[in-house]
Amino acid sequence: MKSRGQILKGIKAVRSSIAIAFAIALIGSFAVAQAVEQGKGGLKGELLGHKVVVDPNSGKEQLVPVTDVFPGDTIEYTLAYQNQDEINAIKDVVIATPIPRETVWIVTPGWPGPEMDFLASIDGGEEYKAPPIRIHTKGPDGKDVEVEASPESYTHLRWILAKPLPAGDTVAVKYRVKVK
Repeated sequence: MKSRGQILKGIKAVRSSIAIAFAIALIGSFAVAQAVEQGKGGLKGELLGHKVVVDPNSGKEQLVPVTDVFPGDTIEYTLAYQNQDEINAIKDVVIATPIPRETVWIVTPGWPGPEMDFLASIDGGEEYKAPPIRIHTKGPDGKDVEVEASPESYTHLRWILAKPLPAGDTVAVKYRVKVK
């Protein structure tokens, strides 16, 4: 049987590895989103992550800075891109990001809104489709059946602006994940 000290040390190690994984995912998400936009000219990107907490008095959600993360926590990412060109709109803006490892994408109805198309990937970003993505698998009887991919299956998200991004304007997209 493990001592109390060994158990606490194990819990601390798990918390530490989750925090490290979150930090790496945060940086990695930004790098990939930025790389997708590289070459578009004039776009400046920013990634913000906030922990979603529920105020115990009001029952309303609040976004707070991420100082630590634990299994079950919800994180909301905001990716914002500004067209820094003072004259020209930027056409064909695509924002893409991986879903951080050790998290699961939370499908949020109503996002991203009418001004953009939204796609997702379940294969590491090789192919994108409109969610919910359907996959083929074997049913209990051994026959091929089509089912919705589980939230854990999603690996990447992509937003495609329907219109050019005007000079000086900013576009922001959001998504949420739950820490495993």
